[in-house]
Amino acid sequence: MSLPGQSLDIRLLVDRIPAFTWSTHPDCSVEFVNQRWREYAGVSAEQSQGRGWQTAIHSEDLPSLMRKQQELLRSGEPGDIEARMRRHDGVFPWFLIRFEPFRDETGKIVMWYGVSTDVETLKQTEEKLREDERELRQITDAIPQAGSCPGPLRRGDLCQPSCPRLYGPYC
Repeated sequence: MSLPGQSLDIRLLVDRIPAFTWSTHPDCSVEFVNQRWREYAGVSAEQSQGRGWQTAIHSEDLPSLMRKQQELLRSGEPGDIEARMRRHDGVFPWFLIRFEPFRDETGKIVMWYGVSTDVETLKQTEEKLREDERELRQITDAIPQAGSCPGPLRRGDLCQPSCPRLYGPYC
């Protein structure tokens, strides 16, 4: 541990930030995962090396994650993807996984660095919003009075289904 005014141990910092950090070789085989990730997944540093990290990715998400990884390898551009990662207790919350290439002075990618951030609460909130919107649509669709749909109705106009039935093409 460093005292104020002394240089900070970078591994200590990387292990303490509230996210999973990692680095891979140019072929995307894992070189390093931080302690927070190892504790979360319940695996050792050795088990995480190479392609060992894949055991923590939900089986339905692994193919799209691998496709995205290959796409980034080909393009050499940064990118991100969402996937579920297994926690040590077997639960699979959603994470946003971001990739960033590190290039040498010639422009060649020598490492990939990344961070994985828990977005489970965001996903749950988005789903609740979709449910609330569906419920609201059901309620408004059940109201027998017409809503405000001025002028002739066009395909895709938003108004209650009862409007054209009650008033014809003009609401």
